[in-house]
Amino acid sequence: MTSQSSENQVRKGAIHHVLAQSYSVFFVGFLLGVIYDLIWPNMFFTGEWTLWIGGVLIVLGSIFVQWAQKTSKSFNKRVAGRTPELLDFLDGPYRFTRGPTHFGLLCMLFGFGVLVNSLGMVIFSIVSYVLSKIFFLNKEEELLEKKYGEVYREYKKRVTR
Repeated sequence: MTSQSSENQVRKGAIHHVLAQSYSVFFVGFLLGVIYDLIWPNMFFTGEWTLWIGGVLIVLGSIFVQWAQKTSKSFNKRVAGRTPELLDFLDGPYRFTRGPTHFGLLCMLFGFGVLVNSLGMVIFSIVSYVLSKIFFLNKEEELLEKKYGEVYREYKKRVTR
C-alpha cells in the first residue's frame, strides 16, 4: 500500500468518524426531547393537521436520507482511482445542500415531534441540527477540502449548507 492510498484511507476513516458523531447528536436530541416532555408535558400541537404534517416530514426526511446515502456510495464508486470533478459533487441531493443527510434527519425528528405532539422533540431537533452544523459539518468540510482540494472549495461556493 502506497503512502498516498494509506493517507486517503485515514482521511476517509476520519470523515466517517466525524459523521457518526454528528448523527449521534440527533439521537441525543431525540432522548432530550423525550425527557423534556416527560418532565414538562404539553399539548402544543393540536388538530388533525399535525398527523399529516408530521407524517409527510418523516417520509420526506427518510427519502432524503436514503437518497443522500445512495448518492454518496455512488460517488465513491465513480471517483475511485481518479480525481473528482466539480460535476461529481453536484449529484443527487448534494446539488441542493452540502449536508443532505443532516437535513433529512432534521425533517424526520421535527416531523416526529409534530406527529406525537412533542414540543421538546421539535425544539431539540432544531438544536441538534444547529449543533451538528457548527461542530461537526465544519470539521467534515475541512477534511473534504484536504482530500479534494480546489474542486471541493468550488463546490462549497456553489452549494449552500
